[in-house]
Amino acid sequence: MAVFHTPLPNGGSQPRVCDFDDMVLRLVKWHPSTHGLTSTYSELVASRVGLLIGAPVVRGTVVYVEPGLLPTDLASRLTQPFHVGFTYSPGHNFTAVDYPAIQNVASLPAAAVHLAWLQIGDQEGHNQYLYQLDQVLPDNTTRKMNHFIIVDQAAICGMHDWSSAALDTPSVPYNLPSHLKNQLELSRVEPLVNVVQALPEDAIRACFEDYPSTWGIGHGLVDKLLDFVLNRRTVLRNVLAANF
Repeated sequence: MAVFHTPLPNGGSQPRVCDFDDMVLRLVKWHPSTHGLTSTYSELVASRVGLLIGAPVVRGTVVYVEPGLLPTDLASRLTQPFHVGFTYSPGHNFTAVDYPAIQNVASLPAAAVHLAWLQIGDQEGHNQYLYQLDQVLPDNTTRKMNHFIIVDQAAICGMHDWSSAALDTPSVPYNLPSHLKNQLELSRVEPLVNVVQALPEDAIRACFEDYPSTWGIGHGLVDKLLDFVLNRRTVLRNVLAANF
């Protein structure tokens, strides 16, 4: 595999694009993160939870990066080889002027519900992305994609590092990104709230399992975050209604 040394713009956590042995380019978020202990774990969990309700997210996977391949600035602080990788999506940072061009308008309610359910912070004005791709198919036709996606979901519960937070107030308010809120009405969002509330607890719980023991995320932290997410379902309708 190869690690591209060029830093990405707007990358406070210093992510890099890596070319893996399965010939897939992935954007890698490092653990430990510059944002704190739980940041990388939050990215992994949020991507899994989002897919349960059809939110426009890219699923994260645990990846192994040989420490000897890391550029010097990363090698000096990364103490273990397991991180989170997301299939690399060509495109650019999303702004309100991009809405007329997107093809996945139907996913916007799920995006709003996902952000509010997990109380994902650091989303106003950035951390949404326009995925653009022109792909030639086997029959020589071209598939064009212009998709709104949520990226950088490290600030679950509004914090990049919630390890020392109580997480005992599931009813805490949440302000949707203003440009996303302007595209929606409560009537379009409420059906997704029903989907969230109908999810089997086991399906949600599975999103919090299977992560490297080298990350230092103990069962106590996992249970604390899981309890917050499960309990927040009961107040999610009110949290969203306050935005409209």
